[in-house]
Amino acid sequence: MLISQRTSILVALAALLVTAVACGGNGDDRATVPPNPTSTPRPTEVPAPTETPLPPATSTPTPPTPTPAPPTPTPTPVTPTAAFLAQLDLAGRLNIGPNTITILDYEPGTWPTSAYGCPLPGTVYLQVEVTGWNVSLRGPDQTYEYHTDEDGQVLVNCTENRDIERRTINIVSLADLRSTTSIEMRRRDSTGAFALKNTVTEPAEIEAIVDTLDVPLLPGPAASCTEVFRLVFITPGGDQTIGTICGGNSRLVRGDQSFWAGQDAEAPSEFGSIIGPYFADEPIPTLPS
Repeated sequence: MLISQRTSILVALAALLVTAVACGGNGDDRATVPPNPTSTPRPTEVPAPTETPLPPATSTPTPPTPTPAPPTPTPTPVTPTAAFLAQLDLAGRLNIGPNTITILDYEPGTWPTSAYGCPLPGTVYLQVEVTGWNVSLRGPDQTYEYHTDEDGQVLVNCTENRDIERRTINIVSLADLRSTTSIEMRRRDSTGAFALKNTVTEPAEIEAIVDTLDVPLLPGPAASCTEVFRLVFITPGGDQTIGTICGGNSRLVRGDQSFWAGQDAEAPSEFGSIIGPYFADEPIPTLPS
């Protein structure tokens, strides 16, 4: 029975196959080829730019940090001998110990005359350039300035000299001696009277005499003596009398003008030299006691 069933199935399948072939013979004998699908154009690929490789960076070597050189020590300036000598000089003038005087400063200096920049009244100096030291000292009460030569052999206390200069007088300007028209040279005689010995009228001679007095004079205590000569300067403003040569002081000058204030002063030695010839005809008299 199984064989009959299988035979029936095979017969049915064969019939179906025959039917299918028969139906296919009625159409187009060409094989139907499915149409090609529309192809979508692919985008043109732009090649990526080729990057030029940069050369490898060359690193600049860092220079080694130099080891700083040790600082050059500043040499300690050597105090000149002149400064120490000025210190000793000031201590002696003030009558104190040198250790109480402090050297504050010093520097080289140059001055046009042998006065070292600090002339004393009534002193004549050489007109020659000098060099040395300008020294500043501190005393117990104030600061002092000294000018010295190179090795301290010349010591000029400028502070003291300037103080002296402030106390000086100039009798030429104070008595207006530049306007002098004549000078009477009078000399004390044995009776004590002043006799006229000479009269100077030449302008050049008058100028020369006045020039020797045209300097700062430092008044000091009046000497207890009587002057031998008197010069009377005749000026439009009145007579101006100056006495000179007193006792053993051949440079003493004095007057009765108010600016003297009862004091005397010393004139430059040139003053005595220039007036001497006007009194040279007689010796200095012996004065009555």
